[in-house]
Amino acid sequence: PDGKRVATGSGDKTIRLWNVSTGEQISKAMEGHEDGVFGVAFSPDGELIASASYTIRLWRSQSGTPHGAPLRGHSSFVNSIAFSVDGACIASGGEDTKIRLWDVQGLHNIGEPLEGHEKRIGCVAFSPDGLHLYSYSRDWTIRRWNVKSGSAVGQFFVGYSLDGFHPIYIRFSRSPDNTQIVAGCGNTLRAWDTQTFDWEVEVDETLP
Repeated sequence: PDGKRVATGSGDKTIRLWNVSTGEQISKAMEGHEDGVFGVAFSPDGELIASASYTIRLWRSQSGTPHGAPLRGHSSFVNSIAFSVDGACIASGGEDTKIRLWDVQGLHNIGEPLEGHEKRIGCVAFSPDGLHLYSYSRDWTIRRWNVKSGSAVGQFFVGYSLDGFHPIYIRFSRSPDNTQIVAGCGNTLRAWDTQTFDWEVEVDETLP
């Protein structure tokens, strides 16, 4: 969150911290996963790191030591993980097509899994106000969920499945009179209005 460190997960089952300015590794690798690590995320205050493998683990970012026991619930690998805006909750999306919510303080699952996608989950992200969770799946849809109730909200965000645009991440932009969801793949970005669910704009440009 402070822009000074970056965390990476690897097929060697470790999580590593790096100094952004020097490119050097900070302290020793965090070890404990039994399989490759497919996703990592900092808590908003930078104190914790969440990592996604077959299980989910939390780490103290300063010491690199585990924070509690592994979180288990997915029946296959977890591809994406994200902290809520207040840092109290973690969302995870997996190969099992399910999204799960976790209580950071109590280290337990929250409610039933969010179900509706037909194929594996590739990305999850909370809205800036923390009220909604967005998920992208290989069924080529982006869906919005009510975090409190766990129910799907509105229709699907679509507009890319027929021409090979498959988002690999989801980010948000907000203007005074509008809220958009932005999905990106390769050199292409597409934006949808979260109120109308309409696809608004596409930017396709090779960056230097």
